[in-house]
Amino acid sequence: MTLREQDLDRAAWVEIDLAALRHNYRTIRRRVGEGPRLICVVKADAYGHGAVECAKVLQQEGAAMFAVATVAELRQLREGGVDLPTLILGHIPRHCYGEVLRLNGTFPLYSAEQAKGISDAAAAAGRIAHVHVKVDTGLTRLGFDVSEESAARCAMACSLPYIKAEAVYSHFAKADVKEKDFTLVQHGRFLQFIWLCQRQGLSFPWRHIANSAAICDLPDMWHEGARPGIILYGSYPTEQVQPLDLQPVMSVKARIVNLRTVPAGTPVSYAGLWTAERESRIAILPVGYADGLLRQLMGKMQVLIRGRRAPQLGLICMDQIMVDVTDIPDVALGDEAVVVGSQGEESIPMHELGVLGNTIDYEFMCAFRQRLPRVFRDGEPD
Repeated sequence: MTLREQDLDRAAWVEIDLAALRHNYRTIRRRVGEGPRLICVVKADAYGHGAVECAKVLQQEGAAMFAVATVAELRQLREGGVDLPTLILGHIPRHCYGEVLRLNGTFPLYSAEQAKGISDAAAAAGRIAHVHVKVDTGLTRLGFDVSEESAARCAMACSLPYIKAEAVYSHFAKADVKEKDFTLVQHGRFLQFIWLCQRQGLSFPWRHIANSAAICDLPDMWHEGARPGIILYGSYPTEQVQPLDLQPVMSVKARIVNLRTVPAGTPVSYAGLWTAERESRIAILPVGYADGLLRQLMGKMQVLIRGRRAPQLGLICMDQIMVDVTDIPDVALGDEAVVVGSQGEESIPMHELGVLGNTIDYEFMCAFRQRLPRVFRDGEPD
C-alpha cells in the first residue's frame, strides 16, 4: 500500500520517488544497450528504499533478475508478490536450503562441500537447484579460487544431480576508483577461471561481474549480465566514476514540531555543547540518531527550510534535532524541513551527508531505518 503523509503517525518520513527509479533504470538500460541482462540489486531493503515496492517497479521496467543478500530478503520479496528470479549473494545456512528451493531462489555456489548439501536438499525436495558459480578474483570473500584444482572442484560440483549452473560471477574490489589496474587484473582472473572450467567440460550460459562502477566506466566487462546497485537509486559508488543521467530516489523529510526563541547564552541539547551567541530562533524536528542521523554529523549538517539552509545545533538526540532558523523569515510550526533532498532551488544530496559523516552514500541510505515510514510517490519519469 502506498502511504500518504496524512496517513503517518509521526512528523518525519522517508519519501521514495518511484518515477526517479524508473528514470534511473532506463538510463542504465540505455547505457549498456539491449545485450546484458540487468540483475538489479535490492538487498538491504533496496538500500533502504523499500525492496518490494522498488522490485515491482524494476520488474515492470524489464529487470531480468534481482540480487539480495539473505534468505530473509528473498522471503520478503516472495511474500510481497515479487516472483522474478532472485540470486542470494551471501552465505545461506544449510538448514535454509529447502526454503530457498521452495521460494525459487538462486544459490551462490562457491565450494564443493556446499554443492553436495544443495544437491541433497534439491533431491529431497524434488526440485532443480539453480546456481550461479561465485569466483573469488580478489575481494577475498566467498568464491572458488582461480586455479586448475579449483576449476576441477567446481566442475565436479556442477555435475552433481539436481544442480543447474546458470551463470558464473565475481565481485570487483576497486572498480570505483580512477585507476583500474587491479580491476583489469580481476577481470583477467575471471576470464581465466571460465577458461579453466571449459577445459573441465563446464561452460556457463552467461557471466556477470560488472557492478555500478563498471556499468559507468567499463563496457568491456558488461558480458551477458550486469548488476546495477547504488546507481539505481540515484547515487554513485564514488565521485571517480563517469556520471550518468541519474535522479535521486530518496528524500528524508520532517515537519517543525516546536519553535523556541532563546536569549544569548542559552545552551542547546545534551551536554550544552552549543550555546547561542545571540538571541536565536530554534526549530525542533522529530528525527534523530535512532532514525539514522549519525551523531558524528553534529554541528556539520544542515537542513532545508523554506528553501534555505538551516544549521543543526548541538548533539543529535535519539529522536530529535534542533536547527537554527534565526535568519530565515516567517518560519512556522508545521513547515517542511528537508534533511536529504531538494526544496526550491536548494538541495542536500545524500553524498553531502556521506562526506560530512566520513562515510559513503550507501551507509546513510541503509541507516535511515524503518522507524521512519516510507512514503512512495509515482508518476511518469522525466
